[in-house]
Amino acid sequence: ALGIVQKTVARMTYEYGCRPEDILAAIGPGLCQTCGLDIDDEHHVLDFDLRPIPGLFAAGNNAGNRFCVQYATPLSGMSLGFCLTEGRLLAEGLADGSIA
Repeated sequence: ALGIVQKTVARMTYEYGCRPEDILAAIGPGLCQTCGLDIDDEHHVLDFDLRPIPGLFAAGNNAGNRFCVQYATPLSGMSLGFCLTEGRLLAEGLADGSIA
């Protein structure tokens, strides 16, 4: 409704030279997720056998099962910090080829 996905794709195209047809972006209804996808140290999403799924990445609360035991509610902005920091590091790694 607000065009968030379209704006994100446009910004990634402008900032990193990404091709829109190579970007998968979605916005879900939740504020955050407390149990995420299993990932490796380069943010590849892992399959059931803990093998990387080619071309599928995750960052922020959607990655790493960070809050499986307890969500850190007293730390305001913690979810945003993970999302922005990990998302940027992942994007830079993909752009410079250090993550494939």
